[in-house]
Amino acid sequence: MSYEPVEKITLSGFELEDTEKSLVDNIVTNYQNKINRKIGYKEIKLDMKKSKHGNEFLHEIHGNLVVPKHSEIMGEKQFNAEVSGYNLFACLADVFEKLMREAEHKKRNPKEKEE
Repeated sequence: MSYEPVEKITLSGFELEDTEKSLVDNIVTNYQNKINRKIGYKEIKLDMKKSKHGNEFLHEIHGNLVVPKHSEIMGEKQFNAEVSGYNLFACLADVFEKLMREAEHKKRNPKEKEE
């Protein structure tokens, strides 16, 4: 019997122009593949809030990564990250990097901070 992971990604609050949509799709797809290859995931949720400050928009992105059980030592885990800034694409990449870094660290050190 082969294991078929359920991989899901949810974006909310991403009201974007067409040019932004294609770049965001590229970033999301690249990180989705990278996370799946390095760690594996069950679900990724990204929530963006955008507010206007002067002539620019401040983007606040909250990310949640659910990693499936890897062994008897490390069960299913959730990781959260939050980034805000004026460059949407940099914020998105930073959220993914933080989530990935935290999950990779936990995968390498599963017993750390468990007790």
